[in-house]
Amino acid sequence: MFAADSGGHDSGLRVRVVWYGLLNKVLGISDYAVFQPGNDWSPTAKLNSSGGMQVPLLPILGSTSARVEITPLGAGSNWQIDDLYVDPCVVRIG
Repeated sequence: MFAADSGGHDSGLRVRVVWYGLLNKVLGISDYAVFQPGNDWSPTAKLNSSGGMQVPLLPILGSTSARVEITPLGAGSNWQIDDLYVDPCVVRIG
């Protein structure tokens, strides 16, 4: 995604995924990254969502859907987000 926070006074931007199972029951939450504030428009770092060592695999097993949450941390946020891309076809094993 592209993000900017010029002039913001918050503690960053948190990216997490909430995993859901049957009947919309939350199976788990995976925190992926916190981007630091104070930058002009630029692409953010690529996030690895393949499950590897960075993310516990347990919430992913049995999930039927997921929601990406992007949340500014603290007061004084001036974040702008554009072009969030989630590749639905990527499957990485091992």
